[in-house]
Amino acid sequence: MKRDLGLWLRSLRLYALSVSLAPPLVLFAVAARAGAPPTWPAAAALLAAAGLLHLGANVLNDYYDFVRGVDTAGSVGSSGLLSAGLVRPAFFLWTGHLYFGLATVLGLALAIGLRRPALAGVGFGAVALAYFYTGPGWCFKYAGWGEPVVFLLGGPLLGLACALVARGRVDGPLFVMSIPFGLLTAAILLANNLRDQGDDQRAGARTLPGRLGRQRSIRLYAVLVGSPALIWGAAWQAGWVPGAAALPLLLLPLAVPLVRGLRDGYRRTDQRTAAFHLLNGVLLLAGMLWP
Repeated sequence: MKRDLGLWLRSLRLYALSVSLAPPLVLFAVAARAGAPPTWPAAAALLAAAGLLHLGANVLNDYYDFVRGVDTAGSVGSSGLLSAGLVRPAFFLWTGHLYFGLATVLGLALAIGLRRPALAGVGFGAVALAYFYTGPGWCFKYAGWGEPVVFLLGGPLLGLACALVARGRVDGPLFVMSIPFGLLTAAILLANNLRDQGDDQRAGARTLPGRLGRQRSIRLYAVLVGSPALIWGAAWQAGWVPGAAALPLLLLPLAVPLVRGLRDGYRRTDQRTAAFHLLNGVLLLAGMLWP
């Protein structure tokens, strides 16, 4: 029983779940500071839907990478359960679809409960992008569109969803605040794809680094991890959000070793980038909640 629980938790790859949970928490805190806090049930439903969608994408990504021959015993980014023969592929297939189904039902119930059809549209768009990130047949990841897709999922679409839940309409400050989170999410995937470029090419998959080349991909990564704090700071300077939005500028020096590690071939830069994303979120949330 304990072994099964451990394998199940390992299949979820929880180290980056904060990518889907930290942005809504921060954006709801920004909305509350502006006098438009969401109801707690609505906020909890959105957080649960975002988390389930993230888990579904993780699990199905593992499944389809395995059946396409991309993930092997030497792969680093996946859970490693399928290539090691520890779990049957069918388990990943049905649990991945289960998480997607639960996320869809939760999101639809939230949109109906709030009487906001635009929220349903945003939700269905997010589900479609996440499912076809590495779904059956043609997929975004191996057409070189993975990073733009996760940027949308981890940033602007979350910003739109949070604004619709909290304010019932599109909100400029919340949308702007969401963009840097999307950039950091894209940086996590770019680091992952740079590390796995050899495996992907051998399997016939062409991700963004395969299109850009290594040096241009590293320069793009530097922009993705360096620009979010500047955007948040600019939003504060423009008077759109509270001064707490400038706090991530304190973390900007940490972007330097991230870029250096990626350049030097460190194989866990994606996990370090996920931690950097979380640090930014925690600092922003603490600042927004400070009296």
